[in-house]
Amino acid sequence: MILPKRKREILMLLAKNSLTNSEISCNLRLSPAAVSDHLKNLLEERLIEKNGRRFAITLKGLITLHSGETLKKTYSLIERDFEFWNQHDLAAIPPHLLLRLGELGDYTIIESGENEVLKHKEVFMNMVSKSKWIRAVFGFFLPEYPAFLSKLSQEVDISIVIGRSVLPRLKEYSEEVNSFSGKLMSCGEIKLVCIACSEGLCLGLFNKKGEYDLKRGLVSYEDSAIKWGCELYGHFETQSLFAPTKPQITQLPKTAKSIN
Repeated sequence: MILPKRKREILMLLAKNSLTNSEISCNLRLSPAAVSDHLKNLLEERLIEKNGRRFAITLKGLITLHSGETLKKTYSLIERDFEFWNQHDLAAIPPHLLLRLGELGDYTIIESGENEVLKHKEVFMNMVSKSKWIRAVFGFFLPEYPAFLSKLSQEVDISIVIGRSVLPRLKEYSEEVNSFSGKLMSCGEIKLVCIACSEGLCLGLFNKKGEYDLKRGLVSYEDSAIKWGCELYGHFETQSLFAPTKPQITQLPKTAKSIN
C-alpha cells in the first residue's frame, strides 16, 4: 500500500508523538479543515486512533507506514535504472527481498566498455580483499575465484553457497577446495552472484535468456545494502547442504535440505 503524500506525512508525525489537529496543522502548514479530512480517512482505515483531542498511530498504521516507505524506495530504484532491472532475471531473489530492493540505496552499476568484459569483477575482488568477513552466493563460476577465495579464507571469516552448475567445476581445483578454511555449501540452481561483506555489497545478475551478464554488475557501500545481501545469503544457506570437499564427489542431490 503506497500512501498519498499527506497521509504519509501525518503518519510520520504520529509515529513520533500523539498530536492534536492544530499541532498537525501547524507542522504541515495545512488548514485545520484539510487536516480534519485526512484524519477522518485515517480513522476509518484504522491507521490512527483518537484519544480525547489527540491522535495516535495504530499498529496497523505503523506497519502500513513502513511498508509504504519500503515500496516507495523500491519503486524509485526501479525507475532510476528501469532498463537494467527490466533486462535481468530477478526470479532468484525471494519476493520479500525483491520488494526491498530500495535498501540497495545509492548503488553504482559498473559497466564494461565495448571491448571489455567483467569490469565489475575487478571491483568485486578488490572490495572482498579488504573485508573482515564475507557471505557469498555464486551461481556463476570464474577460474580466478577458487585460488583467490581459498587464500582469503586463511585470514577472514568466509561462508559461501555455490549453485548446482558451479559445483562440477570445482573438481578441477581440488587443491584450492581442500585448502579452503571457510564454510562451503551447495544449493540447487542459482541465477545470481551476491557478495555481502564488511566493505559493501556486490551483485551480479543473469539476463532473461539465462546468461550471466558479463558487462554489468552492481556495487553498493551502504549498510542497508550489506544487510540486504546477508539476508539473501541466508535465504540460500537455509536450502543448502555442505558441499563435498573431495574432488571425486561432484553430484548434488536433487532436493536440497535445510541445515539445522
